[in-house]
Amino acid sequence: MLLHNVGSNNPLGIEILDNITFHEYYTVKDLFTAVFLFLLIIFTVSYYPDLFLEPENLKIADPFVTPAKIVPEWYFLPFYGILRCIPHKVLGVIIMFSAIIIYAFLPFFEAPKARSCFFIVGGVELF
Repeated sequence: MLLHNVGSNNPLGIEILDNITFHEYYTVKDLFTAVFLFLLIIFTVSYYPDLFLEPENLKIADPFVTPAKIVPEWYFLPFYGILRCIPHKVLGVIIMFSAIIIYAFLPFFEAPKARSCFFIVGGVELF
């Protein structure tokens, strides 16, 4: 966003003589990282499939015994925490759904001005 608003410039005036093209360097670098992460995921899924699962959820269900501690899966934990900390059930459900809906309205809020495009060199602010 800052690149489109301010534009690309060289505020410090440093000339770089050894330019690196995007395709040869960064494409291969990103491809290497993507392949490494893909192999890491394949290794984890193949050899440790229950690494991120709760051990209590892996037990065989017994309809006559209620477990001492009921724990949701990791992706439901934020909502479980919201529902546990609010004593009123309807208010907890409203706040839980508002935690999801608020992401739809985030683009309409104005972000503060980014100061990363300004440089101060010797007490003089360069744009």
